[in-house]
Amino acid sequence: LLPDPILRLRTVIGFSSTAQNLLWAPDDNYILYASNALLVQMHIDTHQQWFFIGHTDKITSIVFHRHSNTIATIQTGNH
Repeated sequence: LLPDPILRLRTVIGFSSTAQNLLWAPDDNYILYASNALLVQMHIDTHQQWFFIGHTDKITSIVFHRHSNTIATIQTGNH
């Protein structure tokens, strides 16, 4: 999915507070967390955020593979 060209996200304030929805990156400079169907990466010192969109339902789990720098997410629902 692509973002609406009229709308541009600058900051997300919100957190889906389950234990599986917050990860520290291996370098300890970033956190990854879900805010409903949006995955957010935030730099700890600068608070700059990057957004990963495309889910159609709430993200329920996030995993990070340290050796390949791959992130995988799971959402609720049938898709």
